[in-house]
Amino acid sequence: MWSKLGIFSLLAGFFIGVFSGISNFMGSDNFWVNLTLSDLIGDFSDSLVEAVPVQAVQDGLSFIVFDLHFGWLLAGLSLIFFLISTVVKEH
Repeated sequence: MWSKLGIFSLLAGFFIGVFSGISNFMGSDNFWVNLTLSDLIGDFSDSLVEAVPVQAVQDGLSFIVFDLHFGWLLAGLSLIFFLISTVVKEH
């Protein structure tokens, strides 16, 4: 199950990266070019980052939510899923 989630998130990150690359190359300013997590969750993103009282964690969360492209986020998530699948044994 974890490896399937890893494969699906890797494929989704790849396709989002390809679509944003094509859109950026063509010079069109559409949804895919600067897609971040804050674009998807909207106004909830500010309260999500400020919910944690530690400044170092807030800096990391603000980078993930506001600056990191969504395709790279999915690629990193797939890496985490693949690492989990190596240690979790399914029967």
